[in-house]
Amino acid sequence: MELNSLTLEYGRALPQDAERIVGLVESVYRGEGSKQGWTTEADLLSGQRTDLDMIETLIADPECVFLVAVEKQILA
Repeated sequence: MELNSLTLEYGRALPQDAERIVGLVESVYRGEGSKQGWTTEADLLSGQRTDLDMIETLIADPECVFLVAVEKQILA
């Protein structure tokens, strides 16, 4: 099989996506390591931003929507 292209598939987040969403949100906040540069939020924000329970609760809430995009390979 040969790889022809990549495409994104979009959809509503499911409970099994919660852990990856937490990881993504937490990775955005660079923390103490960012103090080496001239732009940092480390002095303004600290600590954990979210946790698995919070994201799972939000995903289960019909009034809240998390959209996820998954890269798919199209094979010929």
